[in-house]
Amino acid sequence: QAFWQLPWITEQRRTYELAQFYRTLSMLLRSGLPVIQALNMAKPLLSPDAQLQLDVASQKITQGQAFPDAMREHGLTTIVAHSMM
Repeated sequence: QAFWQLPWITEQRRTYELAQFYRTLSMLLRSGLPVIQALNMAKPLLSPDAQLQLDVASQKITQGQAFPDAMREHGLTTIVAHSMM
């Protein structure tokens, strides 16, 4: 259990989680789903903490904040992913 708490492992796990999330989100968006619906469908791929952050980010996107900014603000992207959005 302590293994998963190591800083390097934690960051690798987060990166993998986000990669899976964005891969799924991309597929859903390419199939024509609206952004908020696609975010909700991909949400289970995230950890419980990240799911809570996604809820807040989704709300901000609904209110008009730019998608990349909302995701970055809530820790749901990496530097590389943000530059690609």
